[in-house]
Amino acid sequence: MAEKDVVGSCISEVEHDERGREVEPQTTSKKTRQTRSKSRLPAPIGEFLEEVSLNMGERIEVVENSLSTLEAHTLEQLDDLKEDQGALREEYTRLEVKVMDAVKAIQDQVNKLCADMQSGLDAWSSMEGEMQKS
Repeated sequence: MAEKDVVGSCISEVEHDERGREVEPQTTSKKTRQTRSKSRLPAPIGEFLEEVSLNMGERIEVVENSLSTLEAHTLEQLDDLKEDQGALREEYTRLEVKVMDAVKAIQDQVNKLCADMQSGLDAWSSMEGEMQKS
């Protein structure tokens, strides 16, 4: 089993035997080490940092634009939601007035019906009383 440890710009391979103990690394020739180190040299640090800085600046700008767009969209949606809420409140108030008017009308009809029944019962009672007297 081979495991690679990265330390600075050097890469060493550490091998383990079946029991998990480290085995001495194989030595490579000087020419091989030089070839590896030459092929892995990064661009000069100044250029690299400048490139990273420009890249990060572009990314930050994109994120800021995205956030601005999302913020504007969110505020617009919030305004729409407030308008919808106001319209719903108005509709609810109108509906409440209609329902209360309907309940009052039903209550008035029930009261009238009760009064009519009572007058009918009173009339019946008086007729019944007159019939018994005769």
